[in-house]
Amino acid sequence: MYCYNCGAEVGNSKYCNNCGTDTQPPRDVYFVEEDCGDCNTPLPRWARACPKCGKIFGFTEPTDKKLVAKRNRGLATAAIVFSIFLIFIATILSLGEDAIPFKYAMIGAAILIAVIWFFTIIRWERGKAKDGTVIRHFSEERIRSEKDINSPPTITGRTAKRNIKFTLYSTEVQFDDGSKEIFNLENPADHIQLPIGSRVRYYLSTRSYRRI
Repeated sequence: MYCYNCGAEVGNSKYCNNCGTDTQPPRDVYFVEEDCGDCNTPLPRWARACPKCGKIFGFTEPTDKKLVAKRNRGLATAAIVFSIFLIFIATILSLGEDAIPFKYAMIGAAILIAVIWFFTIIRWERGKAKDGTVIRHFSEERIRSEKDINSPPTITGRTAKRNIKFTLYSTEVQFDDGSKEIFNLENPADHIQLPIGSRVRYYLSTRSYRRI
């Protein structure tokens, strides 16, 4: 057996002598559905090594310059394609419909294009991250409504709904810049993998995080 966090050989030990990671975590931390490419062993979230064969996995930070550039190229390409498509549609409509003058069709297209580029700028990857420390765990019981396809429709003909109880597990992190963030999951993975005092890196554009 190997530690999935640092790759050290641990035998049958419950905790890694090198980094202190729980080497036999509950199934809740396996919700990512990732397997080792060599031995097909299911992997815990954030695994840096296979717990069975010890294979070390590489990890590319979302703030990596090449990854940032690739993501931004994709965003820009999508915005350009949709902009051209809108101009094309506006042109076709103005030519096919006498009631829609060309300039008004272009104004409508320009407004939609501006909206597209506005959201593109918002989503633009700036390669920023911030580090923080886990300061609190808490949970609460909640209820959500879901459609129940197995029940007959309501009197109004709508699909019946059912209430489902679930536990929301929250982890509060205080960042080095003084700000705070609460991460919520419907399973206790964060409570298991991020004990109080753990250091966390939060990637602003992707809104993802991992233990460091």
